[in-house]
Amino acid sequence: MTLHDDILDVLQSAGRELPSHEIASAIAARDLYRRRDGQHPSAHQVRARMTSSRYRQLYDRNPDTRTWRLRGA
Repeated sequence: MTLHDDILDVLQSAGRELPSHEIASAIAARDLYRRRDGQHPSAHQVRARMTSSRYRQLYDRNPDTRTWRLRGA
């Protein structure tokens, strides 16, 4: 799976808005994704993926709480 697929999976299973560090922690706890160097993604990498022009249409960010949710959820 790809990182954005795993982010989607974590947000869907959580059923609520999550900050990027909780998304990264859930990915690591469930051992869903590893980078080429074998490490789990950092919160910064998760946030970068969610804000990239290729994937930002999938997510909404709540600026007040700095949390993320699936767009349309």
